[in-house]
Amino acid sequence: MKRRFKEGRLVFYKIGNEKVLLWNLMMNGYAKICDFKEMTRDVISWNSMISGYVASGFFEKGVKLLKEMLYLRFDMDLATMVSVLQACANCGHVSSTKEVHGFGVKAYVH
Repeated sequence: MKRRFKEGRLVFYKIGNEKVLLWNLMMNGYAKICDFKEMTRDVISWNSMISGYVASGFFEKGVKLLKEMLYLRFDMDLATMVSVLQACANCGHVSSTKEVHGFGVKAYVH
């Protein structure tokens, strides 16, 4: 399976980074095999990676990616919150769950 992704990556490099939607689809595939390379990222890219890890049962990796995303000054959106809350619930991160919930209340409920 990894071989197919390596071949697919070559095609995507020829397309270029301006096709962010296609890159996001590619990253979603990488998430399923837990193999990310440096790629152009936006909030949708981060969500694809985080939700891919969480859907594959790699909850800790999903939380770690959230921390990296925030460190790099990307903003969370509702899709990010759904994935991260699921990850936190599955790995017992009560304090992280409260932080994510607090962010949601501050950002989306006024």
